[in-house]
Amino acid sequence: KSGNLIRPLLFADRKSLLAYANYHNLSWVEDSSNAETNYTRNFIRHKVIPSLEEVFPVIKSTMIQSGKRFEEIEMIYQQKVREIKSRLIIEKGQGFAIPVNKLKNVQPLDTLMHEVFSTYGFTTQQIPEIKKLFDAPTGKYISSNQYRVLKNRDWLLIEPVVEHEQDIKIVEEPDTHVDLQTYQLVFKSIATQHQIISNENQATLNLKKLKFPLLVRKWRAGDYFYPLGMKKKKKVSRFMTDLKLTLTEKENQWIVESDKKIVWVVGRRIDERFKIEEQTTERLSITISRQSS
Repeated sequence: KSGNLIRPLLFADRKSLLAYANYHNLSWVEDSSNAETNYTRNFIRHKVIPSLEEVFPVIKSTMIQSGKRFEEIEMIYQQKVREIKSRLIIEKGQGFAIPVNKLKNVQPLDTLMHEVFSTYGFTTQQIPEIKKLFDAPTGKYISSNQYRVLKNRDWLLIEPVVEHEQDIKIVEEPDTHVDLQTYQLVFKSIATQHQIISNENQATLNLKKLKFPLLVRKWRAGDYFYPLGMKKKKKVSRFMTDLKLTLTEKENQWIVESDKKIVWVVGRRIDERFKIEEQTTERLSITISRQSS
């Protein structure tokens, strides 16, 4: 069996099949092209194999036996490949991670790299380029149609290629929510006595300083803000580099904007200008709500 193609009679030669069919009075349909030698398979069947049988009479039975052995060798091979993959590849978010030092020591390297990376659409010709990533600086990558292999310190990260989402989400009022790729942003005005939760999944902002509508969008080159605790502005790109975010994490980074000012780099840091102060009476909570898969 190969995909949807089933060949249940490969074990038998033509003479045996004809003898069986005639003995049992079976009828069959003969493909007229079977007798033509224009096709490579027929040329081998009608010309090459008979010539070989003159020198090596048992070649057909030997080929059948060898085919069976190769099939079983393939089963052993694939089992071993699965074992090596399970030791090498670590699931990480929407992608996978492979430690460079472990991969470098696997033998035979080129064959196993082909088995690992062909799963993600990489060709044999791209394997030498992936090997160059072993000693490349962080941030270098090579892409297939659907995935990217990215060097990140001592790891190779296999990540889906992200198509930039151009949508801009508009928040007209405080009490609402916005659906993003893998989570929601929940906007809620809260009372002064409400306990402020300090974590990366929630931002509490001075509602009075915000101007609606707010915009939720992907960050862009040139974006800057004043990170909480800092008096000087900082480019979002530099901020993410300092956090050592991967290329995919950068591509997936959302920001919340008010009157052309960034108020929150979502899940990272709020802007100093919109922080809660002692006299703040009106507050806006923005919470990341993870959507169940």
